[in-house]
Amino acid sequence: MKLHYPKILFFIPLNILITSSSYEYNKNKPYIKPHTPTTTSRVLSECGIQTSIYDNDPEMRSVKENFNRHTSERFEEYDERMNDKRRKRCGVYCWVWSVVYGMPHGKIMCRCATKAATKAGIAKAIEGLGDIFGLEELTAIDWPKMIHAGNYSDKMSLIDIMNTINIMCGDGQAPGESLFCTASSGYTGRDAVFTTAISKKAVGVAVDAGEAARFAEAKEAASFLPKTIMLSNNIVASIVAIVVIVLVMFIIYLILRYRRKKKMKKKQQYTKLLKE
Repeated sequence: MKLHYPKILFFIPLNILITSSSYEYNKNKPYIKPHTPTTTSRVLSECGIQTSIYDNDPEMRSVKENFNRHTSERFEEYDERMNDKRRKRCGVYCWVWSVVYGMPHGKIMCRCATKAATKAGIAKAIEGLGDIFGLEELTAIDWPKMIHAGNYSDKMSLIDIMNTINIMCGDGQAPGESLFCTASSGYTGRDAVFTTAISKKAVGVAVDAGEAARFAEAKEAASFLPKTIMLSNNIVASIVAIVVIVLVMFIIYLILRYRRKKKMKKKQQYTKLLKE
């Protein structure tokens, strides 16, 4: 038993040394705890995910429908505000023209100029959207119904129209062999790129349509200038004639009054001489 005491006493400090060294080694070593997710993420990602998975999901379909409905409502409210602004602006122009050229003629000028501007703007918007990936080939699109006086120069409305046509290609309402639908299907998995491209083109079309409307309005107003000048000359001539007649009558009145006073004065002098 005495022979084992030195061995036991030797192993005790050795064990303490080994334990302390292992503690110092593991103190700075990061410990990674495996984590198992308990919830399933529903974040949309284009990496390695097929779009058909979300198309067949009724929950995601309802989310898309709600988003489209709210977006359409916001677009309609924006269109109403823009229409109110256009009506107020046209009312100011009509008031100015009515003051300058007369009330009836000013109203006619404003009505004709506004009608010409609206017609030119709608035509330019339809032409511009038809040039985007050959949309003029799609006979399923009712352009006069989609583009009207309230949205031909509105950027957000034209963007909404382009997105609607894009959805028609995906739903099969538009022929898939058309150039636009072919370009849309070519961006499979990159819908945001195609949407951004057609949105930029729609914004450019809205700007061009607004400029075409303003040019047509100015041209129509300029076509009224000769008639307006002639009418203004006639009005000025009539006013001058009336003023001249009034002045002549006033002068005649003054002459008659002067002669009457002169006659009355002579009569008074003659009566005074008779009394003397």
